[in-house]
Amino acid sequence: DEVRLLEGETSAQSNEHDVGATMAKLAQLDERASALRLPRVYAVMVYTLRSHINLVRSRLTMENDRKLR
Repeated sequence: DEVRLLEGETSAQSNEHDVGATMAKLAQLDERASALRLPRVYAVMVYTLRSHINLVRSRLTMENDRKLR
């Protein structure tokens, strides 16, 4: 849910959001996901979560690069 909220914030406020703060939040979420100790049954879910975090991070970087041009 937190990743979706961050993704929604960046989309809704594409011109006004603080890229650095959003990247820091994504890094925190990624660290928390990496630290999860769950049964192997949930490994796919953690992998999906981390993949989505990286997807949002990549989109944010691409949008930021586009703005800087």
